[in-house]
Amino acid sequence: MKTIYFVRHGESEANTGVAGMETNAVLTAEGKRQAEEVAKRCKNLPVDIILASAMNRAQGTAEAISKQLGMDFETHTFLAERRRPTVQFGKLKDDPEAMEIDKVINENFTVPGWRHSDEENFDDLKERGLKILKFLEARPEKNILVIAHGRMLKIIAACVVMGEGLTPHEAHRFNLALAARNTGITVFNYRDEREPPSWKMITWNDHAHLG
Repeated sequence: MKTIYFVRHGESEANTGVAGMETNAVLTAEGKRQAEEVAKRCKNLPVDIILASAMNRAQGTAEAISKQLGMDFETHTFLAERRRPTVQFGKLKDDPEAMEIDKVINENFTVPGWRHSDEENFDDLKERGLKILKFLEARPEKNILVIAHGRMLKIIAACVVMGEGLTPHEAHRFNLALAARNTGITVFNYRDEREPPSWKMITWNDHAHLG
């Protein structure tokens, strides 16, 4: 059996709305504190390898965990958060144009093949979510810690539960129903000794370390 510990990154400047919606937002002071707290908790986990998204907020969180565990981490670009339309880059979360784009994207998320511009749509996200699971299945380590992102974690959870048959309507429901706190810990098991091999969700968004 293999255990995957997903940790959402600490609070970033994009989360608080003081930085643009592009991908290079860094951790806030609170985000750094959260990263330190979750790092202390991760010290009690049987971690064989740390993997992290290449985005700054994930890298900052990974650095805190890496230091606490005394082990290096690998960086993988495909663990990134969903790609937004580039037209939103540099805009704040409450910018009217950015909010309207988000509204239109959410309204059309379940429309097959629909895309506002150059963002990742459902088909892209599902493909990447399944790719991440296959990547983790193939890793030789038994206990893997992954620093990732909220929206992508919801897609991964949807892929774990629904598999390759995941529909856009189901993915939309997962996104609406699952809360994701910064540095929340989500745990999945992969049992390759079974036939067929199977994934199970053990814990979602455990953030007890935040108090």
